[in-house]
Amino acid sequence: MADVWMTWCRRKAKCHWCEEPITSQTPMVKVKIWRGKAMWRYTMYLHPFCWTEQGMAALDREGPFRGRLPLSSSQKANRFRLIRNWHNCKGRLYEAAVSGDVDEVIKLLANMEGIKQEIADYGGVPKKWLAREADQDS
Repeated sequence: MADVWMTWCRRKAKCHWCEEPITSQTPMVKVKIWRGKAMWRYTMYLHPFCWTEQGMAALDREGPFRGRLPLSSSQKANRFRLIRNWHNCKGRLYEAAVSGDVDEVIKLLANMEGIKQEIADYGGVPKKWLAREADQDS
């Protein structure tokens, strides 16, 4: 979690984005990253224009905005069914891997691959499925 707000710089600070100094008595963006209940991890200070610049860089990394898929109601229902089946297989895959059932693991991986090919007709494979594959490969 993070808290973000704009405030006046009370003392000289270093910008997290451009690493230039933020002089006192000028506006700055303060970002507190934390985890747990009231357990602060670290604080970042940024120039207001650097905050905007780093946000635009993050959007560029994500790619263009896709919006809603132009699907009919029956196509949406089929896409949702395929996504639900993929996640069901994923959960069963974990259980089979823990129990050591190699045949079940192979069958579930084949089912998940078939679902990926089938969902291509309904707007393509979700990005998260591709990202998870890349994480598992490395």
